[in-house]
Amino acid sequence: MSDDRPRLALAAELLATTDEGSAERHVAAATALLRAGHLDRARAQLWTALRRFLQERRLDDALATAEQLVALDPADDAARAQLHELQILRRQAHRRAATHRQA
Repeated sequence: MSDDRPRLALAAELLATTDEGSAERHVAAATALLRAGHLDRARAQLWTALRRFLQERRLDDALATAEQLVALDPADDAARAQLHELQILRRQAHRRAATHRQA
């Protein structure tokens, strides 16, 4: 059986560059890069996706991406800080929504 990891990594990079504004493309590229064994490049794609999700104000997607970053490297202080910040924002958003429904 041949090693498809180099082709998978190339496909991931092409995927990410076909629509650089698409956070989903960066997440898909990260997944392919992980399968190809390129952890650092996958993390870079996830950080790009996270920035895009935040720009688009997609809090749940940003939170899920931050969780993936922490899962890939629990010692990454920046990823853990970002995750913590997003968890706080999510709690605040849920409180505001609950307060709004009660009014």
